[in-house]
Amino acid sequence: MTPFTEASAEYARHARTILLVGLSIAFVGSLLGIAFSFVPGSISTAEIWLISICGIVSGVLLLVLVLKPSENLPLIAASAAIFFAFYLAAASLVAFNQTGELVLMFPYLFWYFPLIAFNKFTNPSQSRRFIDYLIVASAAFVFAVYLALEDIEHYALQLGAPSVFLLSFVSYALFLNLFAQYRERYVAEAERLQALETASLSLRQNDERLRQLFDSSGTGIGYLGINGAIQSCNNTFLEITRFDASLGRSFEELLHPEDRDKWLEGFRTLANRERTSFDFEGRLAGKGPNARKIHANFVFTPASRLLPESVMFICRDVTAQRTAEENLRQSQKIESLGQLTGGIAHDFNNLLTVILGNGEMLERDETINPRSRQLAQTVVTAAERGSDLTKRLLAFARRQPLEPKVIDVNKLINGIEGLLRRTLNEDIDLEIAGAGGLWRSEIDPGQLEAALVNLAVNARDAMPDGGRLTIETSNATLDDTYAGAHNDVTPGQYVMISVTDTGTGMSKETLARAFEPFFTTKGAGRGSGLGLSMVFGFVKQSGGHAKIYSEPGEGTCVKIYLPRSHAEGEAAYQPGSGKPELAGTEHVLIVEDDELVRQNVLRQLADLGYRVTGAENGVKALDILKADESIDLLFTDVVMPGGMNGRQLAEAAVKLRPELKVLFTSGYTENAIVHQGRLDRGVQLLSKPYRREELAAKVRKVLDA
Repeated sequence: MTPFTEASAEYARHARTILLVGLSIAFVGSLLGIAFSFVPGSISTAEIWLISICGIVSGVLLLVLVLKPSENLPLIAASAAIFFAFYLAAASLVAFNQTGELVLMFPYLFWYFPLIAFNKFTNPSQSRRFIDYLIVASAAFVFAVYLALEDIEHYALQLGAPSVFLLSFVSYALFLNLFAQYRERYVAEAERLQALETASLSLRQNDERLRQLFDSSGTGIGYLGINGAIQSCNNTFLEITRFDASLGRSFEELLHPEDRDKWLEGFRTLANRERTSFDFEGRLAGKGPNARKIHANFVFTPASRLLPESVMFICRDVTAQRTAEENLRQSQKIESLGQLTGGIAHDFNNLLTVILGNGEMLERDETINPRSRQLAQTVVTAAERGSDLTKRLLAFARRQPLEPKVIDVNKLINGIEGLLRRTLNEDIDLEIAGAGGLWRSEIDPGQLEAALVNLAVNARDAMPDGGRLTIETSNATLDDTYAGAHNDVTPGQYVMISVTDTGTGMSKETLARAFEPFFTTKGAGRGSGLGLSMVFGFVKQSGGHAKIYSEPGEGTCVKIYLPRSHAEGEAAYQPGSGKPELAGTEHVLIVEDDELVRQNVLRQLADLGYRVTGAENGVKALDILKADESIDLLFTDVVMPGGMNGRQLAEAAVKLRPELKVLFTSGYTENAIVHQGRLDRGVQLLSKPYRREELAAKVRKVLDA
């Protein structure tokens, strides 16, 4: 207990003693007054009632004071003062009314002055001023009533009245002397108490503001003991860690087991005074595959007069930031690969077109010997592999031209079931489970077919001893929660295709790199590492989402989510198959800046029976179109030098000859006829490199359209 608290307690005890004395006198006097009422003629009936009420009230106040003095002292004092003031007013009027002697009122009236002193001493609150007003008002009320009701001609002086007055005044003067001893000190201490209460309130308010600031901070803040236990923390830290009972636990317990040693190493350097701070970034413990990451700064805080030494920490959840950074790196990687692939794809595919075309012509030449024909077949096979490699790179980089159509995915899968069964080994069972009421999707059917075949090949290689491959379809809705955990996903409705095998599965490290280009776990010569990356690029370019689930020894499940289409109707799509060559006699204008490619296409179409004319740029092609009206088809490269690309040439040619048919070809289209990864509506494209039958079929299709 502080000296100030002891002084306040002492003054409270004195106030209680004085109030006990005053109430005791009033109570004893009331008892004596009631006793005198038994003497006939000594007191009137009205005064007997007043004295009785005084005794009852003063007795009750005395009892309350004895039982609970500390909490109710000001309230009791105020009640006593108000009661006695109105009691004296009523008593003086009764005395005057019974006797007609004004002098008999004096003993009652002089008691008002001690009452005011009593109230000021025992009631330090602001209400004492209003109680003083009530006491004075009651005295004024007595005189007002007297002056209004009585016309006094003379006053009878009696010995009894002055005697009662003197006795009362002297008795209460002694009582008032006790007030004087403590009044000033008590008032001063009351003011000090008030100031202390104000200061305490201010401190509590400041503490509350600091606590609100502490808890509302956007970062997790707290203190650790030297033993690593959490001593205090704000609400943000609890929200970040999602551990409601963090206080008292070791910070180490909140971390992922694989990151605890790194934190312990840094924390020991603080505890051993080797440094004053260190930064830490790691994962939090918890269930689920996606562990959240935090970045925290720990600072050693020396001991002070009030607090022991500790370690302050500030941490924040960086899961979303790190995920966004990883997505940005992945996007930059894809963008760089796309630029690299696009830079070489045009020229490389031109070369492959020439190689493939000449290899096919050698294969068809009846004059060469069998060994030469075998060499020609090897050249064609190598060119096709090079073409496939370029297409896969463009697919991963999301730069391939897509021709989306509204299709029923179930029909497409059923249509390629035979192809899938031929792809798998005989000891692998294929099961297709298509969901009823499946939504339609607007997707490039040829690319989806290629993606499913790629997944089937991967599943076959993962099941060397046989197994089961299951392809299922269903409607799926990816909500905001799922999209929040996968930053590249847009919430909405999707058509889901899952391809599940019972093979060897993948480790966590392999799974993390499964979609990377050129990453493969197969032996040399068994895979390019572009199968899954091609699937991933195609799905992302189509606005969908791909996810792999795998456990070593349990198999792998690849889920593809394709955006739902609300368009009416359905494209009549048939799976790709070999078609017979379709010759013709129409006149075709071939516009190609690469001399080797141009000569190759001229020979190919001439062999098919077409009349052909060649041009190396757009300007010369327009001159030929103006001079020769017999041209039926413009077959033009997209990317050409000279200030006019294939799209601009086609627009100018159609203005000149509205009935002219146009077929584009390119090894890399850039943005001339492809936007948002999709081929412009109404555009016909033959991608380089192409085989003889593909060229023949496409030219015939455009001419017959």
